[in-house]
Amino acid sequence: MPRLNQFFACLIALALGLCLPVAAMAAPADGEAASGGGLLSFDIGSYIWKIIIFTVFLIVLSKFVWPPILGGLKAREAKQRSDLQTAEDAAKEAQKTLAEYKQQLAEAQKQAQRIIDESRLAAQQVAAQVASEAEARAKANLDRNAAEIRTAKEQAISEIYAQTAELSTQIAGKILGRQLNAADQQSLVNQSLQELGDLNRN
Repeated sequence: MPRLNQFFACLIALALGLCLPVAAMAAPADGEAASGGGLLSFDIGSYIWKIIIFTVFLIVLSKFVWPPILGGLKAREAKQRSDLQTAEDAAKEAQKTLAEYKQQLAEAQKQAQRIIDESRLAAQQVAAQVASEAEARAKANLDRNAAEIRTAKEQAISEIYAQTAELSTQIAGKILGRQLNAADQQSLVNQSLQELGDLNRN
């Protein structure tokens, strides 16, 4: 608006400048001025011309010059306000988008942490299950090996007992000077096996 005021002041000065030549044309001659009066003489005709020209000039300006200028200034002001409002709306939208992004990021971090915790728990459960199964298999293998060893031991002991009993009966028969029959041999073998079994259990 200060520029507009300066522009109007220039137009008024221009109008006054245009009025001066007309006033000079309408002024009386030197003889008339000399005869009519002095420095304070008042020529109403020249002032009427000045007022008429100034009025016409103002009318022309107000009709053809000022409206486009004022319209342009108002349009410029409206555009500036619109741009300012658009910038404010964009800033608000950016802040809203930023807040939504931060919220989504926080939710994503929570979800990622939950997935990590679930994966860790699942891994621990799988590790515990694998360890338990391995322990069970190892125990089963130990039990089976122990059973096989025990069976082999019992079988070997039985064979040794049988051979020992047979040798014992042969030695006893030679000592007694007679041949033991099958019943005597079986009785001695059973007795020896029972005694060896009792010793083994003890």
